[in-house]
Amino acid sequence: MKLIYQIGRFARDFMEMREFNFKDKSYKELLSSFAIKRAFEEEGFQTETAKVVLIYPTSLLLNETVIDWLLKDKKGNQYRELNEFKEKISGITSNALEEYLLSPYDFFRMHPYSKIAEDFLVIYSIGEYKLFGKPIKFNCSYDDIVLQIFSDMAIRYLNEYNKDNGAIEFYIDISSGQNMYISALLEAVRHFSVFSGLLNWLKKEKRPKIFLAFSDPILSELEKTYKIHIEELRFKTFFSSPIKKKEIEDFNLARRMANGEKECSGRCNFVFKKFFGNVKAKTFKVME
Repeated sequence: MKLIYQIGRFARDFMEMREFNFKDKSYKELLSSFAIKRAFEEEGFQTETAKVVLIYPTSLLLNETVIDWLLKDKKGNQYRELNEFKEKISGITSNALEEYLLSPYDFFRMHPYSKIAEDFLVIYSIGEYKLFGKPIKFNCSYDDIVLQIFSDMAIRYLNEYNKDNGAIEFYIDISSGQNMYISALLEAVRHFSVFSGLLNWLKKEKRPKIFLAFSDPILSELEKTYKIHIEELRFKTFFSSPIKKKEIEDFNLARRMANGEKECSGRCNFVFKKFFGNVKAKTFKVME
């Protein structure tokens, strides 16, 4: 199983095909992750074992300039998927802004990239935005975003853990996306590496391999060929137990649990917070 993560795009050139070079072969695709997947398919990996998972920040579509340009643009009218996407996002300009913020998945499901990728996830955003005169403020933390991405990686990994699909590899493509979301993606994969290392402490062969993927800088020159680079990522795995050896030997922990104390729950919460940090509530606010 090969899972390829990349942050999706929504810009004036997001539907422009570019030529990527990967493993000495050229692929004309919208994203570098799609080129990587095609290369794996040519090596014999089917859709079930080579998947692209796109990451969309909630704020991605809150770009008034791009929305206005896309709705007026006539070049892509021959693409049914793009027309469906246009029709969906046109609602953001009218009365569907709060609907979008409450259920962005319904909108990103219509994104042309989502028709190509095997799956996608929508992550929280940070900061203040303005769309057609309406200020929008996202109240969440960087740790929230990291936890969201980590959780998606961990769930997909555990779903494949006992299947006989061979080695599991993760490709983290950072060729697109704002610096904050790329940083969160890399931080999430670091946590995931430690998590999978602890899970497979005695079964090192079950630990997934993690690779960093990135293309040459994307410029406005559409005729240029962009080479895709791959580097393996390695993180040290360590763990310090909050439960002391002496407590286990003296049966103190068992006595407290038998007495109905909530010590175990408190310690589990301590481990969770130590590993992920404090996770705050995710909210947004459309300001009057």
